[in-house]
Amino acid sequence: MNKSLLVVSAVCTFVFANVWSVFASDYFEPASTGIIIHSGPAQSSTNTLPFRANVMAGLLGMNVDKNRMNNPAAYHIVPNTDDVVSYQNGGGLQWSDMVTTTFRSWMGMTNTPFQEFGHRLIISVAGVGKPGPYECEIMGSRFWVSTNTSTGSEITYNSQFVGINYGPNNQQDSLPDSITGRLIQKGDDIVYDNGQLPSQVNVDFWYRFGATYAITCTSVSAMRQVQTDFARTNQTITAKLFRGGQTVGVYSVKAAVPRLRLTPHVSKPNMLTLELIGGQYSATYSLQWSPTLNPSKWEDFSEMTTAMDRKKEIPLLGWPSYFFRTYQH
Repeated sequence: MNKSLLVVSAVCTFVFANVWSVFASDYFEPASTGIIIHSGPAQSSTNTLPFRANVMAGLLGMNVDKNRMNNPAAYHIVPNTDDVVSYQNGGGLQWSDMVTTTFRSWMGMTNTPFQEFGHRLIISVAGVGKPGPYECEIMGSRFWVSTNTSTGSEITYNSQFVGINYGPNNQQDSLPDSITGRLIQKGDDIVYDNGQLPSQVNVDFWYRFGATYAITCTSVSAMRQVQTDFARTNQTITAKLFRGGQTVGVYSVKAAVPRLRLTPHVSKPNMLTLELIGGQYSATYSLQWSPTLNPSKWEDFSEMTTAMDRKKEIPLLGWPSYFFRTYQH
C-alpha cells in the first residue's frame, strides 16, 4: 500500500499540546463582508433542511450544533489556515469533506449509523450593499453571487439568501430563529427573504448559503482512491470573494495532519503515553521511534486508526531522548 509522510514530530522529554479551539471567524458580523468554507451532508441527504437551518443561524453567530459526529445536520466549519491553534491540534480539511457517494457513507466510513451519502463543501458569503457587484471564486470557477450560473437569471432573495435593510436606526435588530434558521424581523429592519429581486431593493447587508463543490464516487474503491490521492500531496483549497473586481475576502483551508503528544503515564512510572491528535478520519497511521534523528534508526512499532484508541503506552528504555514520527498509509 502507498505511504505518504504527513508529519514528523520529534519529541525530547515531554511536549504538551494545546486544547482544541474554535476559530472566531465562523460567522459573519453585521454589515460585514466575508467568506466561509464549511462541509455538510450530500444534497440527497434527508437532513438537508435541518442542516440549512443550522447553517443560516450559525452564519450569524447563533448557538447551533457543530458536532457532526453525532448529528449530520450540524454546522461544520473547516478551520481557516489563519486558525493556527486548530491546525496545531490536527484540525483542517478532511479528504471526505468533499466526497459525495451513491452508497451509504459518513466521514469516510461506510459502517455508519447514519442514512447519509457523504459530504460536500459549501462556500457561504456575505456583503454590504446590493449583491450584484459580488463574485465568488473556488477551484478555478468564478461566478456572480446573485446570478444563476445555469440560466443567467437573477437569484431572488429566499430563506438561504437574505438581504436586510437596517432602517432609520442603521443597526441590525433582527436575529435568526435557532430552529428554523430564518431571520425574524425586528425593530425597524426590513428583511428580504421571499422572492424579492436583489437589484430592485436596497439592503445594508446580505448573506447567502453558497455554492457547492463535491466529488461523486459510485463505489467504495473509487472513494478509497480519492483518499489515497488526497494523502499523496499537500491539499489546499482557497475561496475568494470579489466586489467590483477587487478582492474583499479570502478563506483558505488545508489538509488536516496529525500531531503527536508525549506525556508521563498517569499510573505507571516506567511508561510514557504517546497520543496521536487529529489528522484524517478513517485513516491508518504507522508510528516509528528512534533514540536519534538518524533516518536509518527509525523503527516501526505500532499502527493507529480512527477505530482504535489513539493512545499507546511506551516503555522507558533508558534512552536520553525519544523521537517519534508518523505517516499515513
